Parts: sequence; C-alpha cells; structure tokens
Amino acid sequence: MDDQPLPILTEQLASPEFQKELSFYYENVRRACVESRAHFEGAGNKEIVRLASFWEEFYERMWEMHRRIGGDIPAPSPSSSAAATSR
Repeated sequence: MDDQPLPILTEQLASPEFQKELSFYYENVRRACVESRAHFEGAGNKEIVRLASFWEEFYERMWEMHRRIGGDIPAPSPSSSAAATSR
C-alpha cells in the first residue's frame, strides 16, 4: 500500500507553501476575531461578543491541533493506522 501515489490534494496539503499560507490565514482570522470582539464589546453588543469569542476559541483550538500534528494534515491518525493494520 505504501507504493501507491499520493492523491493531488494530499500533496497540496503537505506542501510547505500551503503550510505558509495556512499560517497567514490563521493569523488574519485570529486578528479579525480579536478586533471584532473588542469593537462589539465597546458597542455593548453582548451577543456578537459571544459569537466573536466562539470563533476566536475555535480557530485557536484548530491551530493547536495543527501544531500537535506538526502541520502534517494528510498523515493518518494513530487510530486509523491501527485499524488499517489490524485488517
């Protein structure tokens, strides 16, 4: 199974250029969340503040997961690898 070519998307996700762009995207989205939250806090709009906080926390969790896997999005998870070898 290891000798099969990687699908195009897998190659793209593993590329250093994609990793660089993903980091840039994360920084921009996170900054937008922080700025939006601050803006709506100043305006007293509590519902939108909670929404902005939700997305800020969501992106932080996703980025932390990305760091934990070393940016290797296409790599199989340990549980899927174990399942594949037990067949």
